[in-house]
Amino acid sequence: MFIYEVIKKNIKLRTQFIVVIIFTILYWLVRKIETYYKIKSSETNKEVEPINLFDAFYFSLLTQTTVGYNNVLPRTILTRLINIIQLMSILFIYI
Repeated sequence: MFIYEVIKKNIKLRTQFIVVIIFTILYWLVRKIETYYKIKSSETNKEVEPINLFDAFYFSLLTQTTVGYNNVLPRTILTRLINIIQLMSILFIYI
């Protein structure tokens, strides 16, 4: 209940949470498409594997909070571009 009240009162935190959810879905969908078309990783030249929604949320949250543990990385150019867009959206929230 306490977390709900904090999010309800803080507009920036609420916006940041919505952005995390939007990019979670976007990362998940892009990986599904990349898996379907057998897109290869730009680093290892192997086909990318599908991810579940939790892994997409974890990656989006790590990106949003700029923690970046390097255990989940964007592997394709398209995912990296989406990652850049997400990082830029964070800047626009706080400017």
